[in-house]
Amino acid sequence: MAITKIVVPVDFSDLSKPLVEYAGQFAKCMGAKVFLIHITQVQQIAEMFGDLEGGLPALAEPEVMHQIKEAAKKQLDTYRQQLKAMDLMVEAVVLAGVNYMEIIQYAKDQAADLIIIGSHGKSGWQDFLLGNVADKVAHKSPIPVLIFKPRMPKNAA
Repeated sequence: MAITKIVVPVDFSDLSKPLVEYAGQFAKCMGAKVFLIHITQVQQIAEMFGDLEGGLPALAEPEVMHQIKEAAKKQLDTYRQQLKAMDLMVEAVVLAGVNYMEIIQYAKDQAADLIIIGSHGKSGWQDFLLGNVADKVAHKSPIPVLIFKPRMPKNAA
């Protein structure tokens, strides 16, 4: 099976830069087009905490949502430029919704051959509270998923 379209979700964490570098090298070897995506979840957070005193209902305001999306587009464009400098075809898009669902749907819509997603390797409370997006994508996606985990320094526990 030829890999011609790769979806790469980016969350702007410390993992994003090595993830994009890896995905770029992989895409270069395959001659594939890269689709960088970022999912904003501000609407869901605002709805979840909007009823609490001192909650976040202001985040759901259209102007605030627009500003957040524009800021994400600028950040994502940095990675797009990095991949374009490698002579790769690349598209970048910011979506809103439930992260793993949006990733899978976008990959289906693009008829992607592969999703390369980073895993932070969080466990315990962080995983419980945030959910493991890579795990959800890997288990629910009909499209093959490659989970990228950066190498840990030898002296790290």
